[in-house]
Amino acid sequence: MEGRHYDIAIIGAGASGLQLALALSRDRYFDSSKIVVVEKDLKTENDKTWCFWEEGIGKWDSIIHKSWRKASFHGPNQDFSLDLSPFKYKMVRSVDFYDYAKKKVQQAPNIDWIIDEVNGITEKRTTAEFDTKNGVYTADLCFDSRIPFELFDEAKNSNDHVYLAQHFKGKLVRFENDVFNPESFTMMDFRMPFKDSMSFMYILPMSENTAMLEFTFFSNLKVSDMEYDSCIEAYIQRFLKEGGSYEVLESESGLIPMTNFPFHRFSSNKIIKIGTAGSWVRPSTGYSFKSTEEYVRKLIANIKLGKPANHKIHNTKYWFYDTLMLDILERRNTEGALFFERMYNKNSPELIFKFLGGQTSFLQDLKVMSSFNPLPFMKSIVRRYLGIRF
Repeated sequence: MEGRHYDIAIIGAGASGLQLALALSRDRYFDSSKIVVVEKDLKTENDKTWCFWEEGIGKWDSIIHKSWRKASFHGPNQDFSLDLSPFKYKMVRSVDFYDYAKKKVQQAPNIDWIIDEVNGITEKRTTAEFDTKNGVYTADLCFDSRIPFELFDEAKNSNDHVYLAQHFKGKLVRFENDVFNPESFTMMDFRMPFKDSMSFMYILPMSENTAMLEFTFFSNLKVSDMEYDSCIEAYIQRFLKEGGSYEVLESESGLIPMTNFPFHRFSSNKIIKIGTAGSWVRPSTGYSFKSTEEYVRKLIANIKLGKPANHKIHNTKYWFYDTLMLDILERRNTEGALFFERMYNKNSPELIFKFLGGQTSFLQDLKVMSSFNPLPFMKSIVRRYLGIRF
């Protein structure tokens, strides 16, 4: 297969690459297109958990591991329960998604699946050329989910953009005794924050005695693996002691860049960045699995209309909102708990989910924004868009 040419190449079989490959395989318009997915890993392990909110029946329901209609929130001043209707909060284990997507994609007669590592991609006059450890290939259009390390460094060090890291460690824990309500998950628990940071516990119960406990930071503070473990253990000893002894079944960790840095602007005519590399992660939340559906839909619609694949797929209104929110959280990080407490206390979960999902009107935007102290937002606008530093 060395030297083979494709109509479309997808580099990376993560959430964005596989969702794009699935959508292409199901669209008759691309039946005659020769497509390749290039991925360096076998994708047989559960390396992450994706969660998202959704109304009614969704396209991933056959692989949903667990869903919830209720949630709890523990802020610095108030605790409250949330009825998520008409939404459900749904959880997908990555290994189930990989298995489902690989089987569907590999059954498509016009899609090749190559286990290989891409060293680099070069845009030629009419094609994109990508070389791997085992060969060189060309494609009319290449969708690339990789982010060069230098772009991460540029995002972190840019004076013109905001960068916060959402970093976390989670443990799937099974207790000796029942200690959880499996019908309700914990959205945020700020009762035991790590010093000098916006940090919280996030809990996804699978049953009465089993849950994913994930200690999460919205902060650039660097934390060692031992410190994550200490935070989780301290939380268990304070709030879940009645569960008795426990065993850790699985663990996961990760870092999601929460930034308004325009990764997507490093796309070109033939090489389109997707996923995190395409600025598909909502900067203010870190959620991306569900929104990837919409980005994929827009990409495919553009191709079918003969437009550049990346044409107008980003919503500038929400990019503006997220820039302000990130700016505030970066400068007043320890006040983040109060920020989210006000948002969840003064708005319905339905409105919050629509706002975070980019589905609100301007009046609804104002309703959510009115939950907060306006002064930090005004200062952020003056600083970011008028260039006045204080």
